[in-house]
Amino acid sequence: MSKVLGLDLGTGASCVAVIENGKPVVVVNEEGTRTTPSVVQITKDEVKVGNAAKRSMVTNPKNTVSFIKRFMGAEYKDQDVQKMLKMVTYDVVNNSGKPYVKIDGKEYSPEQISSMIISKMKKVAEDYAGEEIKDAVITVPAWFGDAARTATKTAGELAGLNVLRVINEPTSAALAANLMEDKKDKTIAVVDSGCGTVDVSVLELSDGMAEVLASNGDVFLGGQNYDNAIVDWVCSEFKKSDGVDLKKDNMAFARVVEAAEKAKIELSSSTQTEINLPYIGMKDGVPVNLVMTLSRAKFESLVKEFNDRTVEKAKEAIKKANKQYSDLDCILLVGGTTRIPSLQEALKKEFSVPLNQSVNPDEAVALGAAKQADILAGNSTGDLLLLDVTPLTLGLETKGNIMTPIVEANTTIPCQKKQVFTTSVDNQPMVEINVLQGERPIASENKSIGHFRLDGIPMAKSGIPQIEVAFDIDANGIVTVTAKDLGTNKEQHITIQNNSLSDDEIAKIKADAEKYKEADEKKKKEIEDVNDAESYSYRVKDMIDNEDFVKATTDDERKTAQEKLNALTEALESKDHDKIVEAKKALEDAWNPLTKKFYEQKNTNTQEQPKEEGNAEEKNTTGTTEDTKEEAPHVDATV
Repeated sequence: MSKVLGLDLGTGASCVAVIENGKPVVVVNEEGTRTTPSVVQITKDEVKVGNAAKRSMVTNPKNTVSFIKRFMGAEYKDQDVQKMLKMVTYDVVNNSGKPYVKIDGKEYSPEQISSMIISKMKKVAEDYAGEEIKDAVITVPAWFGDAARTATKTAGELAGLNVLRVINEPTSAALAANLMEDKKDKTIAVVDSGCGTVDVSVLELSDGMAEVLASNGDVFLGGQNYDNAIVDWVCSEFKKSDGVDLKKDNMAFARVVEAAEKAKIELSSSTQTEINLPYIGMKDGVPVNLVMTLSRAKFESLVKEFNDRTVEKAKEAIKKANKQYSDLDCILLVGGTTRIPSLQEALKKEFSVPLNQSVNPDEAVALGAAKQADILAGNSTGDLLLLDVTPLTLGLETKGNIMTPIVEANTTIPCQKKQVFTTSVDNQPMVEINVLQGERPIASENKSIGHFRLDGIPMAKSGIPQIEVAFDIDANGIVTVTAKDLGTNKEQHITIQNNSLSDDEIAKIKADAEKYKEADEKKKKEIEDVNDAESYSYRVKDMIDNEDFVKATTDDERKTAQEKLNALTEALESKDHDKIVEAKKALEDAWNPLTKKFYEQKNTNTQEQPKEEGNAEEKNTTGTTEDTKEEAPHVDATV
């Protein structure tokens, strides 16, 4: 039975889980943490993902990408994308209407960046399982549109996974909470507030079936908004008191962002916290420090609007589900932001419904995804049936700039919906199909997610041709639209992938990965050679002036070794790989005979030396050999 993984691809942090002995378990990463920051650092030499990348956000903000999930499936011109451009420290450019990350002259799509995170999580799971893992279920916010869902699936495929299904995060969390085990009928609301998104879903649970009645959310509301509120307050207060604008210094700003997140977390359990950032900037050539105290009361006043917005999203979801507050058995809290006491209080005050905190909010989504993945892979004998819904209405633009709905919002998926249309003018040879997503009656006020043309329609008076349009939505929420002339059976179709990568782009990325595999491996080897040379030079430097070593060797021998050591140091400074390898080899040739001579002499002296009562143990343990001295392990995580 092969392992499959459940992946919570989060805005701020990601989590992966697998089934072990019939139970979902969260896989711990190499640093011993159960979640991994969704942060990627890209340099000319390597790619870092996770904690290693996050630690570089302060020192290398331009090359470190965070919150990429907020760009998934988006258009560059989107208002929310324009807001995000002011929040991130890295460069985002317009590439054919899509937001791409630009680092060192190279552009990366959100799918490519996300695939690096997924690759990292895949490796974490594989290291745990001891085998290759090919299949996965990946979660997305319930409010994600088709373009963002397609982009997420594409990212998984770029990472080498067969994505069995893309499922909604709140739905996944409900599976993890084991709310269906008692077989009792329940109606629950899941409030999932993570780093970058808020999702609210209303579910009916009944005898092995979980049906989503309605979903609502905001893809630009979450923990980052709370962090930004603290950041804005800190920057404003510091500018008033010290006259320094921290927002104009990328490195300083990144430190404030990091400190704000820590302050937010501390205020969930403390009534106040200190923000202390020494040497945060310069004023009149003199370094300045930042020391501020933030109380929980002040924090709550700064973030009240975000609590209120979350409550409103929950109210709207319950209304869409045609339910009353009294119909809810509980509200399941998911996502790290739901730990904030004032948000919990706001939900209690509005709904007067028990808050369910039975699962770790950071892990629930991944655990539920693992359950679903196991079922879809055929490993589980359970009879759980998961029924999701489409979050927005889908339809066509018809004559007069009208949005004609075909698939209503909150329709259970997978599904197929058909409707027959006709021509608007005589002898019309073709029809333009403009696929829309949204809730506005005017076509232009909704989002266009795809265009295609059906031509070859026989000449006829308007109203005579019969054009059947079918919407097929699969279990991942991905849409295929087909237009068919019922008179000729001629048809055209489109799978909605705008704002995502095309098949050709995906193929190119995969081909490039294979094409540059040898070069990448060569680059890795060069980096390892340099690291080995540096370590070797440090060991020689430590030993060459050792008193016992000096006694065992001649002045000329040490002089030669010192010259070779100096040559290696110069080669390392030059960063010329071939020179470094050559210089290290020369040093080894000079140094190895000396170390051999030293240890032979030392052993001889030890054997000849008479034992002295009380200090024999000390005499036998002086000195450290190269054979026994261990290097500190390298902890940088690279992908």
